[in-house]
Amino acid sequence: MSAIKVRMNKTIKKKWLKALRSGRYKQGKQYLRNSDNTYCCLGVLAKVMGRRWRKDSSGIDYALVDKSCTLNLDGVCLLPPAVMEAARINPKIQNYLSTKNDSGDWPFNRIADWIERHL
Repeated sequence: MSAIKVRMNKTIKKKWLKALRSGRYKQGKQYLRNSDNTYCCLGVLAKVMGRRWRKDSSGIDYALVDKSCTLNLDGVCLLPPAVMEAARINPKIQNYLSTKNDSGDWPFNRIADWIERHL
């Protein structure tokens, strides 16, 4: 994904980058936040935006209180539209970042570097 012309909300971006690089969040897969308190990079974004969490209907993993996640074609949890709009990121970027996060190839620091350069 090379030529993305998106400029996300600068304040939110700064908080997200700081959180991803802080070492405070353990990286997880498939869900925004897992029951073992690991996060997808998108879950970290929701957290720094002040979203609250609740156990999902299975009681195993977490969902956002204000809106449960949306699933992409691979069954990966994505952010609700209100979060995307506030941060000014689109579904294409979410899919890209969730793929890089869930592949295990990109740790949070590398994801943060990409966000810093492209968003």
